[in-house]
Amino acid sequence: MARGWIQCEGEAIQVMNTGDIVWIPENVKHWHGATPDNAMTHIAIAESLNGSPVDWLEQVSDQQYQR
Repeated sequence: MARGWIQCEGEAIQVMNTGDIVWIPENVKHWHGATPDNAMTHIAIAESLNGSPVDWLEQVSDQQYQR
């Protein structure tokens, strides 16, 4: 089973499992990715704002990921 993590700024990491639907409100800083022991694939649907569907921020640090 695939499993991933999602974390919105200021909140605890949440687990995502196969088939889960996750909705992130506009302008909420967050990260998502695989767990250390599981792969994760996702489909993102986003509207384009100012010509770009996403505003990439800094990479997730090892310290953030390993919490």
